[in-house]
Amino acid sequence: TGANPVRQAAAVATSSTSSSFSSAGERRRKSNPSSSSSASGHSRAPITPSAGKAKRSRAERGRQLDNELARINAAGSRADFGLFQKALRSCAKLGNVSVAMTLLRQMQQQFPPPRLAYNLVLEAAARAQDREVALDVYKGMLRGREGEGEEGAAVGVNVFTYGQLLSLYANLADGPAALALLGEMVAQGVAGNAFTYTSAIDACERA
Repeated sequence: TGANPVRQAAAVATSSTSSSFSSAGERRRKSNPSSSSSASGHSRAPITPSAGKAKRSRAERGRQLDNELARINAAGSRADFGLFQKALRSCAKLGNVSVAMTLLRQMQQQFPPPRLAYNLVLEAAARAQDREVALDVYKGMLRGREGEGEEGAAVGVNVFTYGQLLSLYANLADGPAALALLGEMVAQGVAGNAFTYTSAIDACERA
């Protein structure tokens, strides 16, 4: 039947972001110059998380996602949200937006996805700094899918929804967008928490 597009997308996203973990590790080493000399005058290497460990962790999560996708494919139309949820959580941790969106569309064809599914896609988009996907998912949560009756009804939003969007704006250093989103959060009747307001502050500070 040919290569599976979901698994291909997972492999591409995993390889394309591995370099960011190496650069993050380098920034941590530079910001922590703890390679001070010992009492005997000999220098010691700084004790910092290695880039290799981060790569291993990401590779392990990528393999886990592959296994979860294989279970979904094996279950076919019998795949329930429990299977999809595990795969979406892995996508969220990896920032794998393409696979997360593919899973969301597959769920929409089989059953109405719960709000948690949309929020996990938002988490993946926030980690990947993908504003376009995040806003598209957010608007869909508010309005539902048009022309599809009850199954297309809006799933609604909650504090987690806004937390992920504000985390995205913090990553993008977009203070004005974060402040505007706080206004939308209030308008939707959602009470913020420490995470939402801290993310908004972080977005303003970076801006």
